[in-house]
Amino acid sequence: MDGEIKVRSQKQNKEKHFLGIIKTKKIVRKMTGTIEGNNYNSNWHGDKNHEETKKLNYQKRQYKSKIKRLKISKNLNLEKENKELLKYRKIVKLEIENQRREQKEKKTAERRTIELKRKRRKKLLKIREKRLREMIEIESDSEILNSLFRQNEYQDVNTNFINKENSDISEFNELNSKFNVKKTDGNLNKLSIGTKINNIPKKQSTTNVLDIKLGIKDDMFGSDFEEKSIVQYPILRRDKRDNKLLTDFDDTEGYYVSRMGDILFRRYSVFKEQGRGVFSSVLRVRDISMDNLECVIKIIRNNEIMYKAGPKEIQHLELSKTMDPEGKFYCVQLYDHFEIRNHLCLVFEPMKCNLRQLIKKVGAGSGFNLDSLRRYSIQLFKALLHMKQCEIIHADIKPDNILVSENNRTVKICDLGSAMKPDDIEITEILGSRYYRAPEVMIGLMFLYPIDMWAMACVLYECYTGKILYKGNPDNNKMLLFHQKVMGRYPVKVGKKGAFWTRHFGFEGDYTENKEDPVTKMEIKLKHKFIENSSKNMQHLLDPNNLYEKKMNEIERIKFINFRDLLVRMMHLDDSKRIVPILGLKHPFLYRKKRKNK
Repeated sequence: MDGEIKVRSQKQNKEKHFLGIIKTKKIVRKMTGTIEGNNYNSNWHGDKNHEETKKLNYQKRQYKSKIKRLKISKNLNLEKENKELLKYRKIVKLEIENQRREQKEKKTAERRTIELKRKRRKKLLKIREKRLREMIEIESDSEILNSLFRQNEYQDVNTNFINKENSDISEFNELNSKFNVKKTDGNLNKLSIGTKINNIPKKQSTTNVLDIKLGIKDDMFGSDFEEKSIVQYPILRRDKRDNKLLTDFDDTEGYYVSRMGDILFRRYSVFKEQGRGVFSSVLRVRDISMDNLECVIKIIRNNEIMYKAGPKEIQHLELSKTMDPEGKFYCVQLYDHFEIRNHLCLVFEPMKCNLRQLIKKVGAGSGFNLDSLRRYSIQLFKALLHMKQCEIIHADIKPDNILVSENNRTVKICDLGSAMKPDDIEITEILGSRYYRAPEVMIGLMFLYPIDMWAMACVLYECYTGKILYKGNPDNNKMLLFHQKVMGRYPVKVGKKGAFWTRHFGFEGDYTENKEDPVTKMEIKLKHKFIENSSKNMQHLLDPNNLYEKKMNEIERIKFINFRDLLVRMMHLDDSKRIVPILGLKHPFLYRKKRKNK
């Protein structure tokens, strides 16, 4: 009996365990919504279970959506990484290409320097050979002359000549008159001949005497150089300066040494030294043939490179004179030009001083008022218009190259030595003065007349404030940084065409500043991002003390705003959008309607 009871209890326990498992399965299926493959309706198990199933389904959907998003994000990250790799590869390729270009440029420059040195050596060798030949010929002639005209043999030569040829005394007198012999204490000091010594009989001498061209300085007011055939003890000394063009009227740098009262070209008497520049020196002169009319002579340095620039300047000045004979367009007029003592001289109309000197004297270093600046800017815009009509690019406009009249009312552009025609343009990093150099020149774009407009804007700013706008490091990289600080970011579409764009800008068009690490002394490239706020920047530079709001009245404020707007239009970084001289003359700062007289 006991055994049967035990078996029954075990069976009952197993059934209870089985029933518990079934109940748990049913509960799980209720949560999921099915029991043993059949749909489980919400009405059957109540509202609470229905809400729980909704929550579970919602969680499942969120989970699936999260998985999809993760997959999509992974794919996007891979694509971004691939794009970054491609960009990096492009940048590396560009850097390698730039390095190769720089190496090629260096090699070509070295080759050119070597070729120039070879050519110079050849020229020097030829010059030395010519000098040696001349020395040999002169020494041979001098020996013959010394043998002829010694102290003891002079009378013997005359007597032998008469006895051997049995000629008349008249022939000897003719020869003696040609020689014009002068004796002092029995020594032969000077012997001047009007013609070459080729008429001596063949029995006496068979060689000819060379004609030596010497500069005679008997009179400081005399002509330049007189060609005379002179018989002299020929002692030639080589000048310490190997330059053949240098004379006694030059200093070591090739500038003309002027003397007060000196008469140039038998017409112009010097009475004052006005100044000296890199290419030339300037003298104040009175024209004797024109009732002592005052003029200015620009004497170019005795240098081959600077001498070659002179004829081009004369061509440009003559062209502007033919296009404007009355001088209404405010360019300096050329009166005359000539050459004296290996110096090219240009005669101009007299002016008082240049604009930089006037800013220091009259403006007292703080600039001019807007009314006087308006008068000057109208004249300068007319000069730019005239040069454009003549197809001349000045390429070196600055206050030093703008002259002022004696009454300080008129202004004229001068110094066309570095001017050029549009056909003669070559891409270079260095053109004109660095403070007035346009950005398209630094980037390596093809430039035209707008570079003169940029330089004129810098000049007008300097006239108003008395300070240089873009003053700093002479490196083009730093100058481009100053340009963008004032005028905003450089347009990438325009700049990418430049030959030197990659030196100053990155792949995406961001400016890169080249700096040196003070510790390692290695080049560091710093990126800069600029925003276009040119009008605000320009106003802050023109008026740092905020006088616009403190002291200016309504009329002065309008003038100031118009002047600021004109400068911004003149200094647009895209040269195609920069203002043109014709439109500039119609700008509200310059153009004013004429009042009709009642």
